Amino acid sequence: MNLSKTAYHGPRPFWESPDIRPSTCTHTAGEISNPSGHAITCLAPSLIMWLDYNASVKQSESGFGSQLFRLSLLAVAIVIALLFGYLRVLLGMHSMDQVLFGWLLGVWFAFTFHFCARTALTQNA
Repeated sequence: MNLSKTAYHGPRPFWESPDIRPSTCTHTAGEISNPSGHAITCLAPSLIMWLDYNASVKQSESGFGSQLFRLSLLAVAIVIALLFGYLRVLLGMHSMDQVLFGWLLGVWFAFTFHFCARTALTQNA
């Protein structure tokens, strides 16, 4: 994540506008903020877990393998990621484009891990 922040660095919103005051943030005052690391680390692991669960559990009509249960788990993961992103913007720590970029990287990490690394890891297990 630090490499992506170095490559795509961007200022925090409160650096650019005196109207935006952060509600927290004394330790992040000197750090760059693009992409949002919270958005990445909130969405990527939950999406990886959902993709793994979806691929591992056999589909059934009811219980933990049902389509409704799978979609409910995905909805929970997405809602939590949306909440984290909204809170980062609300606290003045990130702008919306920085959060969106973090979500995109989180989705990319999740799909890359699931479709590339998971196969290699499960073959040797």
